[in-house]
Amino acid sequence: MYRILSAHGLFNLARAFIGAVLIIYLTNHGISLSVIALAKSAQLIVSVLFNYPAGLISDRYGNKVTVLLACVAEMIYFGLMLHPSEQSVITGEMFNGLGIALYTGAYEAWIFTHKKGSEDSFSLISRSAEMLFIATIISGVIGAIFAQYSLHLSLAFMTVSLAAYALTPEKRKEIKEDQIVTSAFSGVTKLIKMADSNVLNFMFIGGLMQLLYQFWPVFFKDSPIHFSQKEVGYVFAASMIAQWFFTSASRKKSFNKKKYAGSVCYLGVLLSSVLTLLSPLYLQQYPVAIVLFYCVFISFCTLTTNYFFSQSCNLFSHAQDESSMISLLDTGARCIGALSLAVVSALNMENITFIWMAFPAFILLTSLTRISKRVLSYGL
Repeated sequence: MYRILSAHGLFNLARAFIGAVLIIYLTNHGISLSVIALAKSAQLIVSVLFNYPAGLISDRYGNKVTVLLACVAEMIYFGLMLHPSEQSVITGEMFNGLGIALYTGAYEAWIFTHKKGSEDSFSLISRSAEMLFIATIISGVIGAIFAQYSLHLSLAFMTVSLAAYALTPEKRKEIKEDQIVTSAFSGVTKLIKMADSNVLNFMFIGGLMQLLYQFWPVFFKDSPIHFSQKEVGYVFAASMIAQWFFTSASRKKSFNKKKYAGSVCYLGVLLSSVLTLLSPLYLQQYPVAIVLFYCVFISFCTLTTNYFFSQSCNLFSHAQDESSMISLLDTGARCIGALSLAVVSALNMENITFIWMAFPAFILLTSLTRISKRVLSYGL
């Protein structure tokens, strides 16, 4: 298990090196923002289109093979970005999307083979998230010092990740001929039939988190907060540390096994989102408090996503098509995230407070729906 987690940390470390500097690097090489936007759109389309087929490949040929292919795709992506042109940037982002699609589902299905005792789906997902946050923090420190070598560092660490995964043994499932998926739509049908409230909660909260990832810098740079670029960087570091702490603590306390886990997730997202949205209006003189509320907000969102994702994955635990079903879960969340961003773009929304109201609105709507169902069931 720890060998897979270490390789996963290296994989995310390689990807995180270029996160903060890639757009600046590309614009400095004459690549326009419109081309970058087109390339990112191509990445999203490829990742969504290939997500489920990648899961089928993983189920048929093994998680290890699929993860190794993901590493190769990412290495090609980094290589194409070293000497950027309009064509290489678009092609590179398409390989990036392919790498994301191949990695999603295959990695989770692989790490889930190590379920044992206290190491359940939630624990393993939390451990993976912890590695992601640690890798992001480390990459931020190293990247700040060696920013001009970010792509070379990404390529080097992805090569090490490839080697680490190649040396890690895999527990393969025995697949009988009559269990091989023959229909590309059988997984979608299965997901629709088996989907419960956990699946819907994961897809919607996971999708809405795109609104956090895309707009949090604007939230802190706009009026009335007016943080500098350096201060925004500190907020990012603080949010990573907070998410790591929440994830680690919830895993050690076996949070997912508590009867009140779902209610705590709902209440935490609701209260922290409202406090975050109101704090700039009433706590302008206390910027640390604003940052603290935001860190708690994004940490509760991460905890909630991890909790409902683990519950959703349990529906397909030990199934022969586990990897492809996990990929479908991720695809659903990505589609909702893309739809949310499309709505923001179509309505030309610029007020981040109004955009983030989607979180408390969803929690309240879901809670009212659950209460209504209980009242009706008692009435009958």
